[in-house]
Amino acid sequence: MLLFLSIVVYHVVLFFCFEAQGLIFLFIFAPMKRKEPIQISSDLIADTIEMMYGPKLKYRMQVYRLTEKVCPKVLGDLARYATNFKFERGTLSMRILSAPLRQNLVMQHDLLMKRLNEEMGEEFVEHITFY
Repeated sequence: MLLFLSIVVYHVVLFFCFEAQGLIFLFIFAPMKRKEPIQISSDLIADTIEMMYGPKLKYRMQVYRLTEKVCPKVLGDLARYATNFKFERGTLSMRILSAPLRQNLVMQHDLLMKRLNEEMGEEFVEHITFY
């Protein structure tokens, strides 16, 4: 899917976006001589990507943020005993390498789920499974 946008900021700037093998490429073409630098807001790029891919990309980014950033942050030092974070249909699954720690986390299931959802900023995790 290709998307072209033209924005006038003293000169015409052309944005050219395309996807290849799951990667998103954004090219910006502008005249070489400018008196002032052109500022491109991150909101414009985010809106362009959202127009192209919609809620599916937003969901993928939330899953990535949950599994790669939020879970290790919430678990703290215990994150070194947790591996294989997976999220599917509202259920977060993680492998816990220590059986006593796994049992302790099972007992604190509700507290852990509450902290994860607070970090995400919405009710994203509905259930947590440990294996």
